[in-house]
Parts: sequence; C-alpha cells; structure tokens
Amino acid sequence: MIGTQRSGSNLLRLMLNQLPQVSAPHPPHILERFMPLLPLYRDLCLPHNFRNLVADVCELVACNPVAWPHIELDVDYIISCCKENTLVEVTRVLYEEKARSEGANTWMCKSMGNIHYADVLETSLQPLYIFLYRDGRDVACSFKKAVVGEVLN
Repeated sequence: MIGTQRSGSNLLRLMLNQLPQVSAPHPPHILERFMPLLPLYRDLCLPHNFRNLVADVCELVACNPVAWPHIELDVDYIISCCKENTLVEVTRVLYEEKARSEGANTWMCKSMGNIHYADVLETSLQPLYIFLYRDGRDVACSFKKAVVGEVLN
C-alpha cells in the first residue's frame, strides 16, 4: 500500500484483513529497518550470514507491537522456504507463511517505507499497488490531533 501517515492506511489494512482471502498484518517494517543494515551482514551467500539476518528479522516480527499470531518463526524453516538469500525473499516468505496460517491466498504490506525499495520489490515479487490518497489538509488536521507520528508545527 502506498500513501502517507494519517491517510487511512491502517483502517484500510484492517478492512482488507477481514477478507478471508487476504492477510494484512500490522507491519513490522522489515525492509525499512533492515535495508540500511544489510552491509553489516556481509555476504548473504554465506549460510551463517544469511542465518543471522533471518534470525534478526524473525526477532523483529516477534517483537512487533501488534503480534502476528499463528505463524511459525522457526529460523531454519524460514531459510528452507527462501529461494534466494535476500531480505526481500525473507520478507516474502514471512508474509506468505502468515497468509498460509490464516488460510489466505493473498498478502498485503502497508509499510509506507517500502516505496523506497520499489525497484527491488518489482524485480523480485511483481507486486500490485494500492495507492491511498487523502487530501493533504485532512492529513495535516489529523496529524495535529495524533499522539503518534511526526510533529507538525
């Protein structure tokens, strides 16, 4: 999903998550948090390095403020499901496993920061996009009332 904060993306995510064929869990912002850290994992073709990355991503999902129930965060299982040693592939496997655990055949991520990685996502996943638009004046008014998010003066 592409949009901005305070645009109604969480409401839409919750509505889509009610559909039995769609899994739209609260996002742990995997790409946004781990893409800048990838150089620290060095060569992901080395099993030890890739395992460290998968373990850390699984820990992030486990610590997400809104839990992902009914998903197995077994590092070795996640690794065995990956077709290549990339962060995008780890993300795909986790979201697909979440969807499978719910009996859904489609998954959605509303992490707005993913737009910065659209080129990588499009190469690996061939995603479909939902572009969410809200009048900027409404977004600004919403930010003024919000207890979270960026502060607007």
